[in-house]
Amino acid sequence: MATPHTVAVTLSSGTEVDCFDEYTISLSMLHAGNAWTVSMWHSVTRQASWDVLRREVKLGENVTLSIDGAAQVSGRIETFDTHGDRSGATIVISGRDLGGMLQTWDADPTVRLRGRSLSDALTALFAPFGVPVVITDAAAARIVQSGTNNTSIGRASHPRATPAHPRAPRRGVTAAHARRRAQPIDQSHPRAGEKAWALAEEMCRRVGFLMWVAPSAAGGLAVVVDVPAFSTADVFTFGRRIENGVATGNILKGAESFSIKEVPSEVNVYTGTTRGDLVSNRSRSQTFNVGVETAAVNRGFLASPMPAQVRHIKSARSRTLAASAKEGERVIAEAMASFRRYELTVQGHGQTVAGVDRLYALNTMARVRDDLCTSPTGAPLDESMLITSVTFEGGRQTGTTTTMVLVPKDSISVIPQE
Repeated sequence: MATPHTVAVTLSSGTEVDCFDEYTISLSMLHAGNAWTVSMWHSVTRQASWDVLRREVKLGENVTLSIDGAAQVSGRIETFDTHGDRSGATIVISGRDLGGMLQTWDADPTVRLRGRSLSDALTALFAPFGVPVVITDAAAARIVQSGTNNTSIGRASHPRATPAHPRAPRRGVTAAHARRRAQPIDQSHPRAGEKAWALAEEMCRRVGFLMWVAPSAAGGLAVVVDVPAFSTADVFTFGRRIENGVATGNILKGAESFSIKEVPSEVNVYTGTTRGDLVSNRSRSQTFNVGVETAAVNRGFLASPMPAQVRHIKSARSRTLAASAKEGERVIAEAMASFRRYELTVQGHGQTVAGVDRLYALNTMARVRDDLCTSPTGAPLDESMLITSVTFEGGRQTGTTTTMVLVPKDSISVIPQE
């Protein structure tokens, strides 16, 4: 049986409600604006909590959702519904993480970005949204969300952010990351109507980083700017073994998925024109998708040779063939991030690792073994994979489960622009 968990919603007033019938909390390092929902049935025993929700919940209010005291998401209340019929009444509150408002609403076109470092540019871009901002790294977010400490990522003054959880440099990584973060932004300002998150994500990717959100103190916005943690050790173990026709292990449901729908076999990027909109082979950089044809990547499920799926791109940015080659590599890398993935569901919200209870967290490596997902040669799926999405669900009738999406090692690469 899974370990029982306590889910709490802390309002910006400091009031905490931890008495819910059902909840869903979604987290992702590849998408922002992830949804959360909590609901409560009306009853005499829960009258106090019901009254708190009806009295203190306000649309637009920032909240922190936690599991067993570990903050999981800083979000905003976007819907407040009361349902009633002859069987009873229910309150449902829901919203998205704070990245949701950056996806929906426009960036301020008067904000000046050119010449700022990446961290300063992100802080300036997010300042008009009126929430405290902190720029942090993946390790700090992982510590908070896994429950190895029970604090939110450090507070930051508004509008200028300060780094959270200073730590000793990671050898071979931090120096290069610091140089890329210090590169001045070459975009002058947002365009009118441009969404803040899309622009911020583009700035991060151009210098070689992913960007996602994490819980922050005081209902603020913590922005993780980092790379996938493929080089770290496996933390969790997931298995489904078949012995004498019987499945054993902790995987309740598991599915390996492949798709070449949006995966190009080659990308041609043109850097200039001869006249008007015409393009010339002399300005073409041709990049082939070599990785997709390797056995370790496709596990034997791809036709050889791969069918021709060609993209032709007239670049608005690249001025040299070297820059065009980088752009072609980026197009392939972004497509390959969704080529293969594994989705599983387990009981509970975490595992005991080396004697310590740890909640499942984004950007964490795990070992996956699934005897049902065999290759054409009969070899089971058995490899280290990265957790990119976590969905916590619980209910009085259904118990607690966690659904995760994992991707193969080194399947996500963010190539900086020269």
